[in-house]
Amino acid sequence: MNEGKLYNGQRISMVTNNTKLFAGTGPEDLATEQIGVFQQDGKTRFKGTRTPVKNKGRKFKIMQGFPNRYSALTSRAQLPSFPHQTVEFKAEQIVGWNGIAAKPFTKEPMVAVGYDGSDAAKTLSVKKGESVQFHLHLTGSPIHKLTNQRGWLHQEFNIEPDCLGDAEPGTQQACAKIQKAFLDQFERKTFGTIPLKTLVKATGVSTCDTPPSGLVQFSEYSIDVTDTGSEAALGRVQAQYPGKVVTRKSYADQISTYLVQTPSGAGNAPAQLSVSKNPVLPNCSTCPSGYTLVAQGSVFEVTVPNDTTPADQPGQISKTKIGGQPEEAVFQYVMPAAQDPAQFETNIKAGTGTASAEVKFQGLQRGLCTPPAAQTLSWTATGKTFSKAPADYTITLQDTTCGTSRLVELQARYGSGVSEDVDGQCTRRYKLTTYSDAVFDDSCGLERYKFVAPDAYDSIPWVPVVLTGSGTTGCSCGIILEGARFIRPVNEVTFPLIGYDRRDLEPVQIRVSAFSHDYTGPVCQTTSVPFTILQNSDYPVGFGRDVIETERDSLGYFLKEYTYHPIVRELYGDRFIAKPELYYDEYQLTVNTKSNNMGFFGETGFKIMYRFFFPVGQGKEFEAAINSLVASVDSDLSLVTL
Repeated sequence: MNEGKLYNGQRISMVTNNTKLFAGTGPEDLATEQIGVFQQDGKTRFKGTRTPVKNKGRKFKIMQGFPNRYSALTSRAQLPSFPHQTVEFKAEQIVGWNGIAAKPFTKEPMVAVGYDGSDAAKTLSVKKGESVQFHLHLTGSPIHKLTNQRGWLHQEFNIEPDCLGDAEPGTQQACAKIQKAFLDQFERKTFGTIPLKTLVKATGVSTCDTPPSGLVQFSEYSIDVTDTGSEAALGRVQAQYPGKVVTRKSYADQISTYLVQTPSGAGNAPAQLSVSKNPVLPNCSTCPSGYTLVAQGSVFEVTVPNDTTPADQPGQISKTKIGGQPEEAVFQYVMPAAQDPAQFETNIKAGTGTASAEVKFQGLQRGLCTPPAAQTLSWTATGKTFSKAPADYTITLQDTTCGTSRLVELQARYGSGVSEDVDGQCTRRYKLTTYSDAVFDDSCGLERYKFVAPDAYDSIPWVPVVLTGSGTTGCSCGIILEGARFIRPVNEVTFPLIGYDRRDLEPVQIRVSAFSHDYTGPVCQTTSVPFTILQNSDYPVGFGRDVIETERDSLGYFLKEYTYHPIVRELYGDRFIAKPELYYDEYQLTVNTKSNNMGFFGETGFKIMYRFFFPVGQGKEFEAAINSLVASVDSDLSLVTL
């Protein structure tokens, strides 16, 4: 009978960025963050397995390795490692096995005013002698935070007939002028000190534009670089390619895949990438090509004046310069595990010019991959080609104090696309040719090519060169509005202040109307301005910032807790495993525990759901192992494939 039983469901999370399933024997060999499946037959010890199957009396346990802890109160005396682990269970006690694939958010709210990109019967037009008015209402979590209340923001737009000049309604010139009239207002409008364009993106769209002339074919290139996956690592790659935009496509197993786009054609491939500041990679079971695996080592960071290099230390495994500020440099040392921190600091400060060096002991780490010497890597074509439209921007600057051009300094900042346009009296105008975002369909009109203005130089903005349109008639035109999304950073430092707030993932919501919010006119009044909702927003699944919350909630099950004091976290090395910017696939394994004691309501016990989080697509080894175990049991559970 099931009546009267008490159930106390638990959900316990384990998060890892180490995607290699344990292939060793004992739990003591688990690398940091590494997850392993262990089985026990009879009274033997638990041993690792990658293909668990049911057997009579066989018990299973899933463990995750964690590093040794240090106590600042006992001179950093080493404490035993304490792996996170499930309860012991038999295969037939598995009552649930599910998978949830991660999904990034890809859609923001979009509303079309006038032509919506497909229905030519809809258009934003202005008749001679008449004006067009419509209202923009913004809501959503970003607006509530901005207004400090659950309110909304309102802006009014007016397009006067004078904006058309001598252009005939329905012509391409009229469309261009209507869109410009709106976009000029849009650029100027603010909410207090916040520009409207920060909250909403506006783009013109029309039907009659022919493909723009001067299209340039671009090719995409990729490169794999072993690094930490941080923004600093991306910045080191970007710094070698001024005038180009480098993006990180993915990060898995300590390898970042970067993408860059260059004009197609022979000789236009990106120059080779020089890599000389790779840090030591922690928590590895295997190492990338060129790296050396060190089972265990003491890690130190040494900060010295920028013109100083600390000396090599006796027995050092590696020394790598990993960054710094204009006035200082930071080096990372990996020393043998037995290295005494106090002696290491003494040795460093005894060197030439390093008496004032700051030495930080990062702790004893297992599974270290030490980097090779400087590398030179080549980019590989991905085979993707597309077109970009050119656009010109100009800037007028005073000459140098010596009366010479500033072209060289502009080219150093923006690349070789800068040229001298007009040589005036003590001032010069410079031109920069930039390219739009990639477009895969060359039949798109010019408005479908999205341009981003160059960053201002010396606080002076670049001015776009406005192109004139043709005299094509029968045109439909409109404006597409897209709400922005603002995601505040979440990590060990910001978590106490921000916490978990699902509303942080909500974008700006857009409402458009031809009437004011306090409209008092006839209820049957109509408008000639059509509006179309093109897209609603979606929400992410498996976002790292959400996974951090589940990780924190599970600490108590492992006799740990999240401390809100940053100094305590620093002393004890407490860190969230989940990286807030990554996405994680989730595997849910539910087991039904039982007790030997009989309670008042019958047999006692409860269900525990274990939630295992792996970076997107990187949990296949764990997935296969649990599928093997589930398949060996006569149950109606389905196997999981993400």
